[in-house]
Amino acid sequence: MVAFYRLHRLGLVRFAVLLVGDQETAEDVVQDVFTRLHSKWRPGVTMIAYVRTCVLIGSRSILRRRAVALRRVNWSRVWLTRRSLRWRASDLRTSSRPGRTSVASTRTILNS
Repeated sequence: MVAFYRLHRLGLVRFAVLLVGDQETAEDVVQDVFTRLHSKWRPGVTMIAYVRTCVLIGSRSILRRRAVALRRVNWSRVWLTRRSLRWRASDLRTSSRPGRTSVASTRTILNS
């Protein structure tokens, strides 16, 4: 196992860097794969294809988690922006301006 790790680790990290985009995360993915593989390891069996597939799956999982986190951040920004627009619109409705100007200002803010 140690010889296999030393022989293939660098190539697997390079492969993972191409997928995830940064070296630290790629090293974590490869290390996790080798940690999980330790209990399944059988001496004398070449498992490089299996290990590469595990690195690919681990990298995709990282990318999926990043995408979900990014969607959550973007959705919260949209929600906060809409909430602030509602607050501004309601603030204009209660202003002391004549009704027509207030409604026009509210429409301008909501449409922009």
